[in-house]
Amino acid sequence: MSLIAILANPGSAQNARDGIALFDKVYTSPTPQENLVIARAALLGGIASRTAASYAKAFSAGLGTARDHFDAGMMLARMDRDNDAILAFDAVTAPSPLAAAAKYQRARALLALGRRDVARSALRDITTRFPQDTTSASALLLLADLATDDGREADARSAYLSLAKRFP
Repeated sequence: MSLIAILANPGSAQNARDGIALFDKVYTSPTPQENLVIARAALLGGIASRTAASYAKAFSAGLGTARDHFDAGMMLARMDRDNDAILAFDAVTAPSPLAAAAKYQRARALLALGRRDVARSALRDITTRFPQDTTSASALLLLADLATDDGREADARSAYLSLAKRFP
């Protein structure tokens, strides 16, 4: 069994970290497909910088699933690389539940960048594009919270009432 096959199913975070360390001792230039496998293992192993770098190399070769882009976006957001996270979340268009979650995380990244108006617009878009998805509930809660922070009590109330009506 090859080392990359082992990394494809490491079983645990420690195995993933150990497997990546061994791979790095043996190989110096992973292929794009190997980078995709390494990125997934690094994600499991909690190796943030390696996850981001390996996903970037795989994505530049056109590899990766919607889940990979979502996972990359989440890791990039944790690393405070919100502009890069937005790009990763933008690549997630299906399936619908994952796309809704990506749009929500994109809005949160926009907030982290201080782009409140764009984030509010993105959150409102979630509530219309994915009206029955529970991500809409999260978007409504965040819209209400933002309205409260801004002193827009009527808008906060409206968001809470919409939430209660749509997701009793």
